[in-house]
Amino acid sequence: MGYQSCCVEFRQTADVHTTDPSNQKLVFAITGTVDTPLHLAPSETWQLGDLLETEPTVVEGVLYSLILDDVDIERAECANPLVTVTWEKATASDLAEKEGKSGAKIKVAVATGSAIGPFRETVKLQTTVRKGTVMEFTLIGKRSGPIEIKGRGFYPEKNVVNLGEFPAADGKKTKLQMYVRNFDGDLELQQVESENTRVKVRVSSPPRTFGKSKVYDLEVQVLPGPPVVRIERNPEPILLKLNHPMANEIKLYVDYYAK
Repeated sequence: MGYQSCCVEFRQTADVHTTDPSNQKLVFAITGTVDTPLHLAPSETWQLGDLLETEPTVVEGVLYSLILDDVDIERAECANPLVTVTWEKATASDLAEKEGKSGAKIKVAVATGSAIGPFRETVKLQTTVRKGTVMEFTLIGKRSGPIEIKGRGFYPEKNVVNLGEFPAADGKKTKLQMYVRNFDGDLELQQVESENTRVKVRVSSPPRTFGKSKVYDLEVQVLPGPPVVRIERNPEPILLKLNHPMANEIKLYVDYYAK
């Protein structure tokens, strides 16, 4: 069970009835704040920015308590093997700004080699507090590279292809453009990994030349089938594996409502 990094204010009242004609009822009120045992700084989202190409991207934070004499972490969990989490006892200077009583300083390193596009992973911290309180935070960043995707319905800040609403029995397709730099050969889409086979991706050849870039058409298609909703927080993740030596993976998300 995890705890939110916030305090809860409370107010309780009690009526006391007396025999005093001028004060037949007295109201007593107790107000205060109940502090949760653990806090994270940053709280829920740790921003990585642009992931580095030649060395790990590092971000630091603090797990701390305003009320506990000791805070310790048993282990950290993350599904992505590129993420390494280490920690040590927080110093007085680490805790001073937060007015913390105890805590742990956390360092997260993301190794090179992640797919081009948005990076989003969840880290869970198993602590010794109250028989195993779990604290979670999300790492958010992005890896840029020599391949840029453009086109109507594509949102580069999240690498999302938005196909909108369409009849499920008809399916839908869209065509985007891939601008490829720093590659003398012909780009090849070697493999497409997805949760199911409903979404198809194809890269056209030969390319067009635009300045120092080669431009390939990237066709994304949702095949006809049963109704399905893959929008907002539940888009279809697609991993493209390419033969580009500097960008061998691109992670896309396809947002659609087949009704």
